[in-house]
Amino acid sequence: MKKVCLKLAMPLLFFIVLTTVFSSGQPMKTSINESNIKSHLDSLTSPEYEGRLIGTKGNEKVLAYIEDHFKDMGLRSFTSEGYRQEFKAVNFTWNGVPKFNVIESDGKFVDAYEEQKNFMFIMDNMSMGGSFKGRMNHITDPKEITQGDEQFKDQAVLIDYEDNPMKKLRLSDEEIDHRLYYLGKAKVIIYLDHNFTTKRKVHLGDKNTMIPANGLIKIGVPKNTYKALLDYTNRGYHLDIHIPITFQEILSSNIYNVLPGKNYPNGDYLVIATSIDGLGLNWDGKVYPGAADNGASISLILELARILSTTEKPLDSNLLFAGFNGKHTGSMGVEQYLRDSMTFPEKAEIIYLDHLSSDGDTPLKIATFVKPRTERKTANKILHQLATTADGQNISYELDDGYLQGEYALFRNFGMIASTLTYDCNENIGTVLDTSDSINLSKVAEVGALLEAYITEYGQFNLFSEISQVLKSIGWLIVVGIVLFILKYGLSDKKGFEKLNSWFDSNPVMSSYLLILFFISILTMQIQHSISETAGILLKDTIITWGSIVEMFAHNIFTTLPMLAYLGMVTVIPIGLVFIVFMYLSKKLNKNVYVLLLSFSTYIVFMKFFNEFYDDRYTVIYPKLLSPYGSQYVIIFLILLFSLLVTWMFSKETHKISHLRTTVLFLFLFIILTTFTYSPYVFAKEVVNARSVNGRLKL
Repeated sequence: MKKVCLKLAMPLLFFIVLTTVFSSGQPMKTSINESNIKSHLDSLTSPEYEGRLIGTKGNEKVLAYIEDHFKDMGLRSFTSEGYRQEFKAVNFTWNGVPKFNVIESDGKFVDAYEEQKNFMFIMDNMSMGGSFKGRMNHITDPKEITQGDEQFKDQAVLIDYEDNPMKKLRLSDEEIDHRLYYLGKAKVIIYLDHNFTTKRKVHLGDKNTMIPANGLIKIGVPKNTYKALLDYTNRGYHLDIHIPITFQEILSSNIYNVLPGKNYPNGDYLVIATSIDGLGLNWDGKVYPGAADNGASISLILELARILSTTEKPLDSNLLFAGFNGKHTGSMGVEQYLRDSMTFPEKAEIIYLDHLSSDGDTPLKIATFVKPRTERKTANKILHQLATTADGQNISYELDDGYLQGEYALFRNFGMIASTLTYDCNENIGTVLDTSDSINLSKVAEVGALLEAYITEYGQFNLFSEISQVLKSIGWLIVVGIVLFILKYGLSDKKGFEKLNSWFDSNPVMSSYLLILFFISILTMQIQHSISETAGILLKDTIITWGSIVEMFAHNIFTTLPMLAYLGMVTVIPIGLVFIVFMYLSKKLNKNVYVLLLSFSTYIVFMKFFNEFYDDRYTVIYPKLLSPYGSQYVIIFLILLFSLLVTWMFSKETHKISHLRTTVLFLFLFIILTTFTYSPYVFAKEVVNARSVNGRLKL
């Protein structure tokens, strides 16, 4: 017995040292090539691509460009349609030059305003363009909006949404527009834009599902124009407006490729995403190049795909590169992705690249949105993982956990883990000046280096790193074990230690120690994970106290009891039959054969019923050691072996080796240890609620 234990101790000590040595990572050297990014960017922002507006020939050329590069890299398609996912959407076409003139009642010219200088045509849910000739009416009394008696029929209304009387209505701008058009019968809405900009903004909203037959003309103006129009209104002048724009339904596509992980198509997904469309052509024929929005991001994704496609060893996670279409007309590409459930929402982590253009001084914004009252702050933990990686690459950054802008916010609102990397400081975004020459390529390459290192680090399941986090917290307990081991087996022949040796020989010291080590290790793992999730910090930054151990132990007892009750109800008959059969066979079989058959049968029966309430979709809330796809088979098998080891050691230490005693002890240990490990997650309130309606977790 003593010689066997000494032989077992050496591999254990070697493993502990190994996990500690390999737990710390070194900064990674990037393979990002700026020249490749520049080449892609120059192509995608060239006049040939006509600004990449969804549904246009230029946008189709972008899809073909990306698709051809995916094929050249030998990358795998992700959908049954190939690299593309088709969907319906809406785009627009300028058919001439917008006109906004002030005229006298007899049609005589008075004044003229220029689009993108003195006014901006607003593309939203209701604004349709068209022609108007008629008088103006300035709304000052909120009651005029609520009357609804067609008092503005065939008129252009001037309104300041920010005026105090209007604010008292507690209506959104869109709700006011709805009342003015459908109840007041106004044809044109001209509003004071307190943050007037000549940048083109488009959000077609409901037009993406149905283009209305008619609509109003909506125009935003700066203060000086608004003031002049008020004067013209008081003097009885009219307006002559023509907005030559049409909207039409189109077919378009998102584009994806996947680098399969070890368990593809199962397992986790790390999604690197951006938008691929742009604002297209202006009414004067000028191209919106869209270099920062988001030509640089597309180019970086192509470069990352090139680098990672040459990796010989697959990641543990599946790596999905996604190009979403339609950002500039209402984010229909992202909406389609969410509707089609391209990946299980709980199993995907989205990193969205947006506006990768820096002036050189602005730090990279690493951002997400964490609801203040949410209990689980996994999204915040992801921020800290990205920040730690950025530190390793010497990248200047700022963290923001209250950021809810851009397309990435659609994923967060859907309850998915999503973050965005952005500089968002390029004044040329939304203008024809957003060219490739305005992009700081070194900053784009920095983001690439960050992502390459992050994917390499967190796309792999680092067993040594995960275990080392636990070992570092229970180092004191390992020292205690070594001392006990030496006292029990190292001083057995020493004179003067007879009483101590007698006590150690007659008590199950090491088997008891192993059980304590197991429970403390599992509790440590669970506490680290719980603190990391609720505080949104990394495992290495968690602090464990005796109070937290007692609290987690009590929590585990309350979750273990219902799991034991469930397993007891469904397994009592099959495990009872196994027990009876093997007790009968114990007298006829070799001891080793008996143990093997008992262990194998127990494992098969237990896993059958355990898998009935174990759902891989919900493992996102599990500690990483328990969450890899299919890991429950390995973990529970290891617990079974551990139970056999403790049972064998207990029998040797107490010199009680009857088949009945050892069988009962083994079954008891195996079931208790397994339920103690998994019950806080299998029977977590949010999982039970989701399972009851076959729903999903919102993170």
